Amino acid sequence: MDKRRCYTCLVGDGLLFAFAAFGVTATLCNWHFMADLGRLTETPFLYTFTGLSNLLMGVVALLCFIVRIKRHDAKLPVWASVIRMVFTSNIAITFLITAAYLAPSVGAQWWRLYINANLFNHLLTPLWAIFTFLVIEPKTELKFKHTFFALIPMGVYGVFYFIRAYSHIDASGRIDLYYDIYGLARFGVGMTILFLFGFLLLAWGITAILYLLNTHKKGNL
Repeated sequence: MDKRRCYTCLVGDGLLFAFAAFGVTATLCNWHFMADLGRLTETPFLYTFTGLSNLLMGVVALLCFIVRIKRHDAKLPVWASVIRMVFTSNIAITFLITAAYLAPSVGAQWWRLYINANLFNHLLTPLWAIFTFLVIEPKTELKFKHTFFALIPMGVYGVFYFIRAYSHIDASGRIDLYYDIYGLARFGVGMTILFLFGFLLLAWGITAILYLLNTHKKGNL
């Protein structure tokens, strides 16, 4: 593997880590560097899938950076590529859910999902993660069975979400959006489970697409 490709990957990893770190830190510090409009939800940031996917994507980017430095090679070992693929899939879900579900739900205030720290959390970091995996990353000999690892983080979050929401039902039988972050519980227990199962399929589906696109890369380009 030539040094230029290795340096390019290191820059990609470094920028991805910087984007994720900035977005997460700015949110936790409540830094409004574009407009001081407050948050759309008071739910602790790291309880949201957005927060966790950005935080873990940053950790994975740093891990990949360190691995490449130690190996003096742009190409990651299979285990690292699997982790990179899985968490790229997770942050891609953040991008898609924000654009296709949260933005329409918010209505006229949709643009608030893309200002301040969320410019990074919902847009720049996910897009850069996808770009680096599909364009900058060298081809890795992944196997189809590796796509099923995507079910683990989404499954864990789904269980956490369900327990947190349904352990906070008020006297009227409702659950405040502070606990039902994405408003899934308003449709009832059955639909909540169905939605979470749908997110599992989405996580696997996106990972499968990333896997297929990786396998069709020419050589190590």
